[in-house]
Amino acid sequence: APEGGATYVMGVDPAGYAARDHAAFQVIKIYDGEWTQVATFGAVTDPVSFAKKIDTIGRKYNNALVAVESNGVGVATLALLEDATLGQARSSSRETSLG
Repeated sequence: APEGGATYVMGVDPAGYAARDHAAFQVIKIYDGEWTQVATFGAVTDPVSFAKKIDTIGRKYNNALVAVESNGVGVATLALLEDATLGQARSSSRETSLG
């Protein structure tokens, strides 16, 4: 479970859905000078479902900062996360802050 006062960051690796690649992310807790992996996800999934999963998990982990690989296949996931219909996510450059 997320800890109050901890900062969480998600590293997101989208996939080529048409090629049946696995999309993945990890959640890292940054607290008291330590970095600890606290959650992972990997699956063959479509961009919409993947973006919704990122949004849900990112909010669970204290509105984690989300860093999405944005070249090629990452563009769709990034655009979906920036879309206000996914919970009013805000974007700054290529990082998305949930909340």
